[in-house]
Amino acid sequence: MMSFGVGRLGPVFMRDVTISTLAEAVAALTEGGPVRLRSQPFASASLGAGAFLALIKAARAAVPGVAVEAVLDCGDAPGHALGALRLGAEAISLTAPDEVMQKIAEIAAQTGAKLYRASPDGQLHAMLPASSTHP
Repeated sequence: MMSFGVGRLGPVFMRDVTISTLAEAVAALTEGGPVRLRSQPFASASLGAGAFLALIKAARAAVPGVAVEAVLDCGDAPGHALGALRLGAEAISLTAPDEVMQKIAEIAAQTGAKLYRASPDGQLHAMLPASSTHP
């Protein structure tokens, strides 16, 4: 699947690749970037944020120089999302009520991380803190 984002120089298209293992992550990076490595659904509960972040670090070391965004799926668990942010996750996805999403978007912005809401079809939609959408 291809996704669209906006980078410093304008639109950026990146491949979305869902991974479970280091071998899958390395294979995706070997194909070149930019690429978005997405964890399996609810990976924050099954794999854990620390293990996912270690997997991504190892993949980046194995295939340096590839533009990659790593997104940990936190399912519907805001506590897992907060824990992932504390551990240094660069991007997380979460399904939660709007007011919870806004609070976590504000915290993510403070850490420099991105927060996404996954739609039922699997697309990721960036969540911005309310303070950044109003002057």
